Formats: sequence, structure tokens, C-alpha cells
Amino acid sequence: MSESTYDQREEVQRLHERIAELERALGESQAAAEELRRKDAALRESEERYRALFENAPTGLGVASLDGTLLRFNRAMLEPGGYTEEDARQIGNVAQFYYDPADREEALAITRQQGYLRQHEVRFRKQDGGAYHALLSLSPIVVDGHRGWLAMVQDISRRKQAEDALKKAHQELEARVDDRTANLQAANERLEREIQARAEVEASLRNSESQWRTLVQNAPDMILTVNRGGTILFLNRTQTGEDPSAAVGTSVFGLITEEDRERLNGYYHTVFDLGQSVIYEMSANIPGLGVHWYEARMGPIVRDGRIDTAIAITTDITERRLAQDALRDEQQLLKQLLKQQEVDRQLISYEIHDGLVQYITGALMRLEALSEDVEFPPQQLAVNFNPAIHLLRDSIREARRLITGLRPPILDEGGIVPSIYYLIGEQGAGRTIEFLPQVQDARFAPAVESALFRICQEALTNAVRHSQARHIEIELVQHDGQVALVIRDTGVGFDLRRPAKGFGLQGIRERARLMGGCATIESAPGKGTTIQVELPLEAPL
Repeated sequence: MSESTYDQREEVQRLHERIAELERALGESQAAAEELRRKDAALRESEERYRALFENAPTGLGVASLDGTLLRFNRAMLEPGGYTEEDARQIGNVAQFYYDPADREEALAITRQQGYLRQHEVRFRKQDGGAYHALLSLSPIVVDGHRGWLAMVQDISRRKQAEDALKKAHQELEARVDDRTANLQAANERLEREIQARAEVEASLRNSESQWRTLVQNAPDMILTVNRGGTILFLNRTQTGEDPSAAVGTSVFGLITEEDRERLNGYYHTVFDLGQSVIYEMSANIPGLGVHWYEARMGPIVRDGRIDTAIAITTDITERRLAQDALRDEQQLLKQLLKQQEVDRQLISYEIHDGLVQYITGALMRLEALSEDVEFPPQQLAVNFNPAIHLLRDSIREARRLITGLRPPILDEGGIVPSIYYLIGEQGAGRTIEFLPQVQDARFAPAVESALFRICQEALTNAVRHSQARHIEIELVQHDGQVALVIRDTGVGFDLRRPAKGFGLQGIRERARLMGGCATIESAPGKGTTIQVELPLEAPL
């Protein structure tokens, strides 16, 4: 074998080895590229989901820097004011959106104090110069390493429904790989360049996905997506602080109270079948928290012309509902108090008319008759004057009785202890009433004494009229800045579950409440009745 032939074989062997090496490198590069494509697809899907949640939310969302520069916003934030995206970019700073600068100063003051803002009512400026009212919520957020604010704006002037369908905001990017060429080295270099490019895209997508995730997870309200059956697909946070991923796969109908489930079915029909957004209130039984009330804004998410999922933003309005219920109860109580006051005034007017006025009128007629006849001898004159004198004395007694009924003088002169003894003397006939005062101070605040007297008067009157008790006990105990009044009888008692016919017991409770105290009433048929009231010695303003 010649030396040239041997060299040629060695060269061929080296070329085969080089080709095998390039093929192995190409295989590794292709595997790495495939892994990058898979990660790229996952990141694109996640980024699209969070971007869709932000941009397609039926409530206005925006991000601004600490100096107020508007960084991001969704359509729902611009629509109430009639702005376009170009308008918002030209305006630039959120301060220009406020209709009244005082609204912005007030919102900033609360935010500085609390570190956040929850549903604060402000007025924003429309494109045409008018104003619309909105609820503004602010949460701190970090975007691209810089601190800023995540804003949620809910239009409350029109409460218009969100868009029927949410459009996709992003186009999927697909890379096409050139046909494989015979030049393995060139193919390997091309794959290396593609891997580098995809790595840069992956880093960009990862950063974008992280930003959208931060925006959604730091929203002040709960944001969730559900399917047609009510199964939770995504939840940004829970009220109890538990991992929100534990709620994924569960049904919202399992949380909604039974009486509200039928209404929720109707709202799902509106969103999924009609493609319309809805705003509604629901009560839910939250484990560890009990029943809470929520306001929800739910809208459809449209993909490929279909509505398979919906997004809902929920706000806890339990405190607002409790305040509304308390206000309604207060209004009903005021109506009852005014009605009772009118009844008391009517009774007083009847008593004055039928008693005091009659006595004085009779005395006046007697005196007028005597003034017209001056021929009576002195003995006869005294006889005629005596009936008039008796009528006037009866008038004085009747006037004193009425005054005592309104507020007995002994309460101002001697305080609560003598006043209770006075009540016992007035109503104690035919039964034993035992009074055990244990007080250190001779006098209390006038408002406290008046409340104790009226409560004792009402409770003692009820016991005398209705209990049929032969023995009644009254205790008055002062302790630890409080005073306790207990009225206990051994009478027939009554069923506390039956509605009361009068206003007496409710009046006792409300007098105690208005004085900053409390009243408890215990009774049962055949078991007697115990009324216990505790009031602070310092009367509330």
C-alpha cells in the first residue's frame, strides 16, 4: 500500500469522526432547542393568562410609579372617562385624571397613613371635561425593580356592564426552523444562534409573566376564574391566608349559601350563554370565618369565539351589610320610640284633662258662683268655700302625681336609692318587695340615675302587673366602675321566644345600650323572671 493511499484513508477516518462528532452535537442542540421550545410555550401560556386577566378584567386596573407616572392600564380604566390609549399616554400622570385635586390629596393622605387604600370614593375627569364617580383602591407593588402603585378603579356612576367578550391581546409567536442542510457545521451554528435567541425570549417572557403574576396576586380584591360548572380554575388569594392553590378544583357553589345558589345559576347563564357581564351580591360560608357577604363583578373570557371560562373580582362587603342592617334596626327602634313617646304624651294629656283640669274647673265655677252672690252670711260663706278648697287641694295632689310620674323630685333630691324605696312604697301593696342596696357613692351621674330609675320602674311595674308574684327582690350593686341593677320575681314567668306585645322589655334593653351598658332578661313559664342591667358609672356623651 502506497503512502498516499494510507494518508487518504486516515483523512477519511478523521472526516467520519468529525461528522459523527457534529451529529452528536447537533442532536444535543436539537434536544436543547426542543426543551427551550417547550418552556417557551409554557411561559407564553402563563404570560398570556396573567396578561389576559389584567387587560380583560371588567374593573379598571392600572400601574403607576410613585411620582404618578402612568405605566400600565387596561381598557376598563379608560372607558368610563371616554379616553383612548393615546389620550392616556399623552396625559402621562394620574394627577391629571382627578376632577378635583382635593380628592387626590385626600386619597394620598389616607394611603400614606395606612400604606394602602380600599374603595375610596373619588371623582375622575372625563375626556369631555365632565366628571364621573368611582371607587379607588391602591396597593403597593414592585415593577421592574421600582416601587409603584397598583390601582383598581370601579365606575359607580353608571355601573355599566363590561364588554360582552374579552379579546385575546397577544399573538402567538412561532419560529420556523430552516430545512436541514448537508452542511452539519452550518446547521449546528444556526441551532446555536436559535438557542441563544430563544433563551433571550424566555428571559423576556419570564420577566413579563412575573410582572403579570405580581399584578394579579397583589390586587386588593380576590380574583378568580371559573368554568361553566363553577369549578375554580385560578384564585389569586384567600381571606384566611391559606394557599389559594388548595381552592383550585373546588366548586364555588359549595361556598355559596343555599338560598343564593339559584340566583348564582342565573348569573352564570347570563355570563356563559349570553356573553354579558354581571354585578351581584352573594353570601358565602367561609371556613373559619363564617358567613360573609361579597360583591362580585363577573365577565366572560372569550377564546376562539367560545366562552368556557369567566373572571370574577369579589369584594368583601360584610361590614357594609352589617352597618346597613344596624342602621335599619336603629331606624325601626327610633320609630318605636317616637310612637311610644306620642302615646305617653297622649296619656299625660288625658290625665291632665280628666283630672287636673276638671278639678281646677270645678273650683273655678264654685268661686265664680260665690263672687256673684255676696249676701251669704259668714257661716254659709265658709260652707260654700269648702268644696272649692277641696277641689284645689285635689288639683295640687293631681299635679304632684303627674310630676312624680314624669320625674319624681326625690330622684333629684336624694338619688337613686331613696327613689327605689319610693317606687317600692308606691307599688308594694299586697306583696313583699325586698331591696338590697350595696353602693359606695351616695349619688351617681344624673343620666345614670335617671336610666336606673326608669328601668327599675318599668321592671317593677311589669312584675306587679303580670307576674302574680308575692315576693320581689331588687339588688343595686356598685363595683369596678359599674353599677348593676337586678329585679327578680318568683311569679309565673313567660316564654322569651314569643314576641312581646308592648315596648317595655325592648325599652329596658335600649336604655341600657344607649348608656353604654347591657341588659339581660331570663324567664320561662312557671320559673319567674330575672332582669339584670349593668351600666358604666361614667355616662356616655
